[in-house]
Amino acid sequence: VADQARELLAARLSGFRRESDEARYRGAFLTWPEGFAMLEPVRENGAIRDFRIDHINDLGARMSGGTVESLTDTSLDDAPAGELREPLSSLYRRVAETGESEEVEIVFDSGAVARYRASRADECVAVTFSDVTDTRQVAARLRDAENRFRLAGEAAGVGVWEIELGRGVRYTSS
Repeated sequence: VADQARELLAARLSGFRRESDEARYRGAFLTWPEGFAMLEPVRENGAIRDFRIDHINDLGARMSGGTVESLTDTSLDDAPAGELREPLSSLYRRVAETGESEEVEIVFDSGAVARYRASRADECVAVTFSDVTDTRQVAARLRDAENRFRLAGEAAGVGVWEIELGRGVRYTSS
């Protein structure tokens, strides 16, 4: 999916050669499994002052507190960003100016965790964002379970080993 989306995004940015290219782009864009937006820099005296939301998919709009219709062609200054406005504006500005992709995770007061990835695409900044709270919680529970298992084995004086038959790799406890 990611390769197809990159191909379609490249077609979007370079101008569509056929109507079918645009239809494929629209289909992938609207069903992308993460929030996705294309941001166009708004410049004043050559410096980036703000960003205009050129495109945003439905999931991205919902995660941003709006609708596709209410956010498209809106400046980030006018979008409902709240506490995220400054860190994300700075991230997008760096990406637009340097051309280097960046990723950041933001932890909210509620404990929710969101991941933002930004890359320059021609003159725009392409952004994907997703809620990774569940992934973080599952990883933490797995680490806790592994630690409890290791401690139980040490306390019982029992060695633990594992063999992957297909690869012949062996793991052992101390």
